Parts: sequence; structure tokens; C-alpha cells
Amino acid sequence: MRIAIEALGIRRPGGGRAATLTLLKSLLLLDAQNDYLVYLEAPEPALAGLNPRARQRILPVHNRFLARVILQALLPVEIRRRRVDLIHFVKNQVVPGTGAAARALATVYDLTTLRYPRAFPLVDVLYWRYLLPRQLRQMDRLIALSESTASDLVAYYQLPREQIIVIPPGYDPFYRPAAPGQVLEARQRYGLPEGFFLHVGSLSSKKNLAMLLDAFLAFRRRSGFSGKLVLAGAKYPKGHDRKFARRLAQTDAREAVVLTGHVPRELLVGLYGGALAFLFPSLHEGFGIAPLEAMACGAPVIVHAAGAVREVVGDAGIVMESASDSYSWSQAIETVTADPALRARLRQAGLERAKLFTAEKTAHQTLQLYHHLSTTREI
Repeated sequence: MRIAIEALGIRRPGGGRAATLTLLKSLLLLDAQNDYLVYLEAPEPALAGLNPRARQRILPVHNRFLARVILQALLPVEIRRRRVDLIHFVKNQVVPGTGAAARALATVYDLTTLRYPRAFPLVDVLYWRYLLPRQLRQMDRLIALSESTASDLVAYYQLPREQIIVIPPGYDPFYRPAAPGQVLEARQRYGLPEGFFLHVGSLSSKKNLAMLLDAFLAFRRRSGFSGKLVLAGAKYPKGHDRKFARRLAQTDAREAVVLTGHVPRELLVGLYGGALAFLFPSLHEGFGIAPLEAMACGAPVIVHAAGAVREVVGDAGIVMESASDSYSWSQAIETVTADPALRARLRQAGLERAKLFTAEKTAHQTLQLYHHLSTTREI
């Protein structure tokens, strides 16, 4: 079987890139029987040399709209010319017309754009509301990263539930408990004290960072805690979080917060390992790769029960029901800080929970779906 994988748009750091690259690496290492064509906007060294039957096809266009236009014209022709049997769109977007030449499936991460349209540009909202559902109906199957996303696909797009397969992503096995030297290196790189809390994710309004900052500062005032809140991630290019920016500009916040920008994974493991707790108050997530990485590294986690995050964390962390109650969040932070035994229990529970989401399991389930689609025309 010849499999095409459309993976344009995974260059930007974030959970989408992490989940997709982990899947692709695991697939190429697992599958020695099928041929792969992986469509990318730039070469991915992490995929090179993993499988002699895999080739990267580069579409070097970095303008998102232009890339989709070119792919719309190119991909149906490529599929026929290269006799592709199955195409997998691994990151939400679909090229119409490809399903006529090959079996087709798409992975949908989340429908956050429809749940919180004010956090996204209007053109994105219109695309997700009107164009994407028509395109997804052309797919033979859809992969949802969680039961939450599967339910949203049915509720928002009226898609048949039997068309949707839930395959949670696995975490990169690089994420594991850090050695003391890794923690020290990360602290020295970012000038951190021994006591700090960590958030990993884009600086966007969806991440609810203004509330988190209020909660952390309230905890700091009440307890006398002198450590930092580390926000590891880049600004989200599609939407500036004005409320967070205004709060961050105030004196007490500037003194308490460390903005790292994008953090290489070598240092991120050290940050996870050194944090008193990982804090994740996101308004909505189709999965939540950052909480999973945090648990795999042994960080205690405090999360909002947003979308699929509860599915990921289960009872291995402190799950907050409210995304807006900063007082409750500040109390949870204080409780974890004051109780070393609780932190130890959460670390162990998180490590055990993370074992349910391995990269190998995700690759096996995905490959099974490929084989199923290649041998049947049934929906």
C-alpha cells in the first residue's frame, strides 16, 4: 500500500506539531511494509532515515493561504500519478477531491474555533463553520484525538458517530523524569529559583493566562511565596491576548513572571522536572499534549476540566471545575506548595497515567485503521 500523509502546517511549535511528529516517527519506525509520501512545507530532520520506504515531498510555500491553493491543484494529480492508495490529512485541514482517487481520512484535533470564536480571526471562524464540515464529509473516516472532539464533530457538524474513530496521541518518549543536571541546566538558562510553577503553551486568550496570573499573584501575596510563574511558549500569531498583556504590564506581575518564549525540548524536560506543579487553566483542548508531557516527566498537574483534558489527566492530577474562579485556583496552588507528600503522590499518579498514552499504541491503532480502509469500501 502506498500512503500519502499531508502534514503541512506543523512547523509552528506547539501541541499540534508535537503530536503529529510523534505519530509520524512512530509510524515510520513501526511499518516496514508500506510506502509513505509525507507532504511538508520544509524538510523534517526528525523523520529522515527512519524508514527507507518513506520520502518527504516538500512544498516550500510558507504563506498558509497560498500553500492551500497550490496543494488543491497539486495533490489530486499527485495521488493519481503516484498511485496512492490512501491519504491521511493529519492536522485538521482537507484537500477536496482527493477522495475520488484514494481512500481518505483526516485527523481533527478540536473545534475550539467554534467553541470560542472571539479568540480567533474571523476568516478562521468562517472556515471552520462553513467550509471544513463540507470537506470532512468527503472523508472515509475521521480520527478524533478524544471523545470530547468526537462529540463536538457530531454536535457541530452532524457527522455520523460511526464515521469517527477516537485515537488519542501518544507522547514523545523523550519526555521522562529529568536528571538533576537537566533541572539545574534549565533553571540556569532562564534564571529561575528552586521554587517555580510552570505553564506550557502559546500565549493566547484560549489559554486563560490572565486568570492564572491573578490566581498566582493572590497566592503569592497570601503565602509570601517568592518563586516564579514560568510561562513557556511563544505568542500566538492569530490572536493577541490583550487582557493578559495589560495584567502582565503591572509591576507585581512583571516581578513574578518569567516569559521564556519557545523552549527546546531538551530544556523543557528540565522545566517539567523542576516545577513544583504544572498549571493548565485552558478554556478548551481537543486533547492536551502539554499536561500529558508534564505527567510523563513527573510534574504534579493542576488543570481545568476543559474539553478532553479530564480524559487525559483522569484522577492523576487536581482537576478544577472552573476556569474563572481565580480564588479556587490560588488555593489549589497553595495546597500543592505546602504539601510535599501530595506532590509526591501526584508525581507517581501522573507517571502511571502517562503510560496509557504511548506513541507505539497510537501508531498501531492508526496503522490498523489504514489496513481496514485499504481492504473495505464500507463506511
